[in-house]
Amino acid sequence: MTIAPSLFGLIARSPFRRIELHMELVSRCALLLRPFYKAIDSQDWEEVTSQHLLIRDLEEQADAQKKKIRLKLHKNLFLPVSRTDLLTLLTTQDNLANQTKDVTGLMLGRKMRYPKEIRKLMREFVEAVCLTVEQAHSTIGELNDLQESAFGGNVIHHAEAMIDQLDQLESKTDEIQIQIRQILFQVENEHSPVDVIFWYSSIEQMGEIADWAQRIGAKLLQILSH
Repeated sequence: MTIAPSLFGLIARSPFRRIELHMELVSRCALLLRPFYKAIDSQDWEEVTSQHLLIRDLEEQADAQKKKIRLKLHKNLFLPVSRTDLLTLLTTQDNLANQTKDVTGLMLGRKMRYPKEIRKLMREFVEAVCLTVEQAHSTIGELNDLQESAFGGNVIHHAEAMIDQLDQLESKTDEIQIQIRQILFQVENEHSPVDVIFWYSSIEQMGEIADWAQRIGAKLLQILSH
């Protein structure tokens, strides 16, 4: 005799918790940008390589976790929010880890040494990017509370305030990035054109880490508004 699937088997068991765990891996990956850049700054290539391997390993773990979550969020499940929105949020998180792996790989491969005129601002830039990632991680950490509150009450207002703060932190990274570009423009003729091209590219790609963090908040806000 064929037994019909239980209704409870068609209800997703805390998909938000799985997404939070994925974001934990993504955040750990991206925040390794701090020790990675410190090693870049001191030209410690053994440490740069070591940190990049850790970043790559965490990115691969996050990617594997993403695939497992996708399989669990099949179309027959009853979800409290749009399945498409959840999968888009998951992909956005994953892109943050991918971006971190890519830019650190570029910096390692080129054995980058930035001009002395921008090194202080570069340290501030990396820190601002990491603060933005930390805020995105904290914001995603509200998902379970949001589910338990049925996406209402004080919890949703708190989440919205955290997303606003995330936007402000990302704007700060934009401001620092503009300053770096302005200084680099003034001194670029003193350096190899090839180096200059890759400096601009790496700065752009690091800024995109903060952009992906902000998009995580934007996607969560979209979920909350449905």
